Amino acid sequence: MRCYGVLVAAILGSTLLALEGLGERAFGQSAQNQSASATLKAARIALGGESKLAAVNSLIMRGENRRPNQLYGVHPDAKEQYSSEPIEIRVLLPDNYFKMTLSGGYPWRTGFSGKDLIYEIDVPGDHKVASFVSPEMIDEYRTELARLMLLMLLRTDTVLPAKLHDSSESSTRLEFNGVGEFPVIVNLDAMSHLPKSLNYQVRIHTKMSGPPTGESINAVMTVDDWREVNGLQLPHHLLETSGGSIRYDIHFQSIEINPPLKPSDFKKK
Repeated sequence: MRCYGVLVAAILGSTLLALEGLGERAFGQSAQNQSASATLKAARIALGGESKLAAVNSLIMRGENRRPNQLYGVHPDAKEQYSSEPIEIRVLLPDNYFKMTLSGGYPWRTGFSGKDLIYEIDVPGDHKVASFVSPEMIDEYRTELARLMLLMLLRTDTVLPAKLHDSSESSTRLEFNGVGEFPVIVNLDAMSHLPKSLNYQVRIHTKMSGPPTGESINAVMTVDDWREVNGLQLPHHLLETSGGSIRYDIHFQSIEINPPLKPSDFKKK
């Protein structure tokens, strides 16, 4: 009887260990294979919640844009490898957006308002003078806004509505269609569930005017330095690279949520 009891205990112990291992594998599989909708919901909760994200109508973001100095190593007066310039980004959802930087020391505004393209340089002694402009550029700025809001706020209801590809079964990857010609991928941090980066493709211009007709190249926007602003987690560092080259390296010093902007603030002056 004593040997029989030992045998039963051993069998029960093995069974429990097997069930425990099965449970761990099942839990790990369910975490890995959760639906894209559930992954998106968890990420939005990490950002501050659905209602707070939906309440964002406007933004003003101010900071410094750090760029490689193209003359560094070429011209003797180019002492610094990188240069910094102030930048301001204004957003009024769903379809008003511009960036204001400096071009040759003069304010340079690029973006769009509704169906109107904004591409202006403030030149002393003259009115706003449009530099080289192609009508198709407005499509580029629309996709730029849609990508930015998707990465920062996981908003899919901007000027180009993003459609979640719900067949993806990953807790750290979301795929969207409708933002530009190619799908975009939002990568999430496995621990915090906050967005880390957005991968996309763009076509390059092969001639000075007209729409982009060249081959597509890979581009990525990465964000970090998350800080709480009015109950939302917002990234204060944005790095965008295209074809391996830096387009923007922005460190935001301030982000205002829902400042009193109106469409006329984005119209040509």
